[in-house]
Amino acid sequence: MKNLLLVLLVIFTASSCGEDKLKNEEKVFNSGDVIVKDGKGNNDTIPFKCTGCEENLTELDFKRVIDESVDLTKETMKYPRSFIPTKLDITLIKEDSLFWFDSSEKIDSVITVIAESNFIAKNGYGNELEGDGVISFTIVDGVIRDISEDIKLPELNFEKGYINRSLSASHNDKFIKITPTKEGMISAVSNISCVDENAILAILLEGTDENVTITSWNDFNCDGIMLFDGFDKNDIELLKTHQVNGVGVITDGERTSVSIPKNKKTYFKELFTLIQ
Repeated sequence: MKNLLLVLLVIFTASSCGEDKLKNEEKVFNSGDVIVKDGKGNNDTIPFKCTGCEENLTELDFKRVIDESVDLTKETMKYPRSFIPTKLDITLIKEDSLFWFDSSEKIDSVITVIAESNFIAKNGYGNELEGDGVISFTIVDGVIRDISEDIKLPELNFEKGYINRSLSASHNDKFIKITPTKEGMISAVSNISCVDENAILAILLEGTDENVTITSWNDFNCDGIMLFDGFDKNDIELLKTHQVNGVGVITDGERTSVSIPKNKKTYFKELFTLIQ
């Protein structure tokens, strides 16, 4: 009988230790060290901090978040193979007021991930420098998913004299951002670094052969900044009655263009309803 009890005790103890070990291995922490891939696919161990990881992620979710954070950071680089990570800070935000653009139904179980990375990498001139970058993405029902074009955006408004959201779009290494003022002026930036005076901003409209073009008046600069006086009456009527399909910039022989996501196509309709 004593031998039987001893055997049962050993089995129970071994089982309990095994369960504790399994729990410890599966536990997610909000700080520590983590293994990530550098630009050449080698394993690097770096320190990380996270707000909300322990409370919201399983071990599998955590690994996906880490990998996605690093991969998206590498995608922003001119020379991604030169990427050497040194530190990672992550913040998780549980979203409770997002709605689908098409149906207006509430989107459940959404977490926004904001990841700030420190790294060493080559810049556009090929020089190896220390740098940092911030990227973000969403997890919907446990799946990493880009829903930026599928959500209903906040109603357009001016807050303390400034517009609460610009019209922005990007594709691969191309981007354009257009910011109107309450007085009707327009500023714009794009992936073209150096822009001349008389740069052209073109707005491609849906359902018509007519397009809207305006010309910048500010001096040549390599900050990519273009300033415009705004739209004339005919332009405004077109923008009030048509959705926007795409926008483009033409300057000194260079050009760039991007398509506008479906949840931003009515941007100018909303703008001129707001300011007129």
